[in-house]
Amino acid sequence: TAISKTRKKYVTTVDIEDHHCVISDTQEQIIKLKHNEQKQYIEYALKYLNPEDRTIINLYYLESNSINEISKIIGMNDNNIKIRLYRARKQMYSKLKELLKEDVKSIL
Repeated sequence: TAISKTRKKYVTTVDIEDHHCVISDTQEQIIKLKHNEQKQYIEYALKYLNPEDRTIINLYYLESNSINEISKIIGMNDNNIKIRLYRARKQMYSKLKELLKEDVKSIL
């Protein structure tokens, strides 16, 4: 019948902006989840540092102090701060590597 043919020709339109917003919200949620996961991993690795190295890492990365400022705060020379940062990062790297390896094993 004529009504059936008219119904078949009816095309639904979708506003692209609406889909873009949905995709953007989903991507934003994924980014937040990744950020939270990364934060948990970093907090895990920080637990294994000695308190002085943890303080140096916090001052340098979280509070954005320079090497010179940290050396004045802690009372060490610049080279010692650089060495402590290097060693602390290395310790954190090994702990994270160990943790992630365990996570992958538990998933498989």
